[in-house]
Amino acid sequence: MTRVLGQNRNLGTAIDLVGVYLKNYEIDKADRLCARINPLCRERGGVWLFKLLNFYTTVRMKQSRYQESLDMYKEYETLIGFSPDEAWELYDTVYRNFGWIYTSLHDYDKALEYFEKCVQVKRANGVQAHWFDQWDLGKTHARLSLQRGKAENLELALQLIRAGLVMHRHAEPQDVIMRCKMLNSAGECAAVRGDFCTDREVSNGWYDQAIELHRESYDMYMKVLGPSKPLTGWCMEDLAGAYNRRERYEDAKLLFLGALKVECSKDIIKLSSMARLLDSVLEVHKAAGDSEGLAACQDAINIGLENLQRRRIDRSEAASYAALLQKIASLLLVHDLANRDGAISLLEEALSYLSLNSRSGVDPLDQRAQPAVGASPRSGAGEEQERQELYIPKAGQQEMEVNATALRLSMEEQLRGLRGWSSPPLRQEGAASAGHAEAEPRVAAAAVDTAVAATSCRPTHFEVVDDVDDFTQVD
Repeated sequence: MTRVLGQNRNLGTAIDLVGVYLKNYEIDKADRLCARINPLCRERGGVWLFKLLNFYTTVRMKQSRYQESLDMYKEYETLIGFSPDEAWELYDTVYRNFGWIYTSLHDYDKALEYFEKCVQVKRANGVQAHWFDQWDLGKTHARLSLQRGKAENLELALQLIRAGLVMHRHAEPQDVIMRCKMLNSAGECAAVRGDFCTDREVSNGWYDQAIELHRESYDMYMKVLGPSKPLTGWCMEDLAGAYNRRERYEDAKLLFLGALKVECSKDIIKLSSMARLLDSVLEVHKAAGDSEGLAACQDAINIGLENLQRRRIDRSEAASYAALLQKIASLLLVHDLANRDGAISLLEEALSYLSLNSRSGVDPLDQRAQPAVGASPRSGAGEEQERQELYIPKAGQQEMEVNATALRLSMEEQLRGLRGWSSPPLRQEGAASAGHAEAEPRVAAAAVDTAVAATSCRPTHFEVVDDVDDFTQVD
């Protein structure tokens, strides 16, 4: 395999294949291939390493491993053999990518510095600011306005993004995907601006703007990507959130469920995102008075748990995984009290994960299983097979804000309550069971309420739509 990959044409094709995987959201395959060819490209250096690092940085960004991405991209920058005056177009892209990395690290001041560099390097070469600049500056000002407690500045940010949209429609009329992303950003600004208004009518006006923007984006995503792609899933969640703000629960229900299905099945699944979407699904179904509709979550939840376990996130983030199981148990109880035994089983399993977490924070297999980046590429067939079998993809930002002590106490309290009553006898239509008719709903309600107290996975504004998808590769 090493000899075959070592041929110029094959190695070049392998690097190009990483880009193909990225475009098709095959992040695990892209990561695995990068790890395999990284030593070969480092041996050669020069353009080979330059091109690989460009793709590898993007893989790390999509995996939410942002600090690793920053380190890689700094190395990438050292390989550029030109000055900004000699290759301004290249530096325009590099500055933008640095801006996105720092945005992901929540260093918005540093991000703004790099986005302004994009404008400056173009002006120095007699080129006007791009629609991309309007968009990046608008998003960054939106984040800074919230960070600095000046929600009114969101209106300026929205104006910048809308101006970028006008420029984009004129300059790139066929680029539907990018337009969808910009519409999402504008919709987020409008929705969050409404959140900070004290007048309900004014808030609703902003929410209606958000619905209009997200709906346009969603309709186009469905036409060009379909319902299963991550970009569509993120848009579903944003549009559902806007509908939910306007108390249009029936419109929000299917979209939250769709977003949950996408999150649970994708390569770049995040435990925290799955938990957040479960909360949203549960809340909107309760608001709509539709507990039976929660049955539609079953397949997505099973796929999500299997996906997380395959990545060993249940071991590396045991406390967060335990909190997720508690949320699922609470959802089961809201759906039907007949799910009591299943809820008890999940809570018992969750407590076992908390015990694992208290003994050791990280499962040692996680350290053993990852291919060593930069390791010698020369290995025998047996070693190569072992590496293939031990490969475990991973992504960052899987943890939730979990108070392990409070979580344990809440789950133990839930278990005591659930074990304290027996299932009601089958009763004929129209008959009442005096011993359980009122007691069981109280138990179920208490079980759900205690599940919320010990964990936090509420979204931070402007953190739902994944701007990493726009990370630009240099040809």
